[in-house]
Amino acid sequence: MSQVGGRARRGPRRAAAVHVVVALLALGAVVGDGGRADAAQPAGPAAVARAAVVDCGAAPMVALRPAEGPAAGGTRVLLTGPRVGTATAVRFDGVRATGLRRMGPGALSVVSPAREPGSVDVTVALPGRDPAPATYTYVGDGPGVVVDVIAPDTLPTSGGPVAVDGAGLRGVLDVTVGGLPVSDLVVTDARVSFTAPAVEGEGGAPVVLVLADGELDAGVLVYVAPRVDALTPAAGGTAGGDVVTITGSGLATATGVDVGGTVVAVDRTNPDGTTVELRTPAHAPGVVDVTVLLDGSDATLAGAYTYDDDGGGGGDGDGVVTAVTPALGPAAGGTYVTLTGTGLADVTDVTFGGTSAVVLDVAADGSSVVVEAPLGMPGTVDLVVVLPGPDVVLPDAYTYVPDGTGTAVTGLAPATLPTSGGTITVTGSGLHGATGVTVGGVAATDVRVAADGTSVTATVAPVAGPGRARVTVWFPAGTIPAGEVELVAGGGTDG
Repeated sequence: MSQVGGRARRGPRRAAAVHVVVALLALGAVVGDGGRADAAQPAGPAAVARAAVVDCGAAPMVALRPAEGPAAGGTRVLLTGPRVGTATAVRFDGVRATGLRRMGPGALSVVSPAREPGSVDVTVALPGRDPAPATYTYVGDGPGVVVDVIAPDTLPTSGGPVAVDGAGLRGVLDVTVGGLPVSDLVVTDARVSFTAPAVEGEGGAPVVLVLADGELDAGVLVYVAPRVDALTPAAGGTAGGDVVTITGSGLATATGVDVGGTVVAVDRTNPDGTTVELRTPAHAPGVVDVTVLLDGSDATLAGAYTYDDDGGGGGDGDGVVTAVTPALGPAAGGTYVTLTGTGLADVTDVTFGGTSAVVLDVAADGSSVVVEAPLGMPGTVDLVVVLPGPDVVLPDAYTYVPDGTGTAVTGLAPATLPTSGGTITVTGSGLHGATGVTVGGVAATDVRVAADGTSVTATVAPVAGPGRARVTVWFPAGTIPAGEVELVAGGGTDG
């Protein structure tokens, strides 16, 4: 205090403190030791000490975003609430979080520590009264992730795009196929898509989803060796320069073609990997092997091309086609089509709307040709049978139907299967081009589609327990439901 005119004068800070204490005592405030101040009590030093800590009522709440994360920790969590920005520490189940960043008086963020899966209290240490604990949930890395299907489940050894469909997939950090890294990874909650790597040699390769604190086996991707089925034309002059179309599968990544020891560039490749176009190099007369050079395994057809001095193969006679069976198929191609007639023994190509088909078989007597329809657009196209003599032109002879569109399912048998698995058959119409069947979300195997599109047969894998399972038929452009099958523990089947 200071002396003014011989009298003691209280300083301004002391006066303010006395005024606060008196006001609190007059209002009967709750003091720190749990008692109530009485306005009749003297405002002595003890009363001032008790009034220094005041209970302000219910503790403030703190909000967390996100409110859950992987058991491995490492998630940056935003905390908001009154005075949160002044916190001295944040603890998850008693373990102090790291990476504290203040973002104003009402917000901060921290990095969650690793804990076991489950819900824990998050406490915030503030000057004065701490907020009520908030709840944060640690989720196991992998549990809760559901994988329904890998599509496609087969690829050429050159690799290609793959999608894993399911639920809870947003936490996937990476994917490996056969232990090799993938590229072009895109992750959503319902799908993980990527480009599978090229490999040397065919066979199964495990698909593994990499999560924050573990790995999840998503199934097996089967690599199939690429193949060369035929060359059209299969003969040409020794001077080279002839345009040749190679048909086969898995040829999309062709980097060149070895024709009898000479590598030439690829002029054109169908994105679906079924055709490659090139110009032949010069070569001495004779029969040569042709190898398509690819990422992964190459594809070779022995004795595929003949060089001769007069410029190519021969043959004569007029061909006649009397029937095309079946006369329709899916836009995805792949339908086996039989052309019946006469004079077809020397066929060199069959085109569907100008696109070459794969010639699978030619009857020695020229009475039939079996081809695999190429990819096409929905609609009706002309067929042309290329022969040494006049070509056979069949206007509007084949119709491409949209995959799955117009398909009708009329039956599913059997209606009951044991949990150990078995064979089911979906019957109907327009089933051409079906690429797979799932039962309860699990892909069936040995899928066989009738050439006339009236049935699809598949083998159902064993399941963990009984119940009803939805059957779905898959097409390149979508899916159609085919009913449900009852899975019975230890039971048999019935129609």
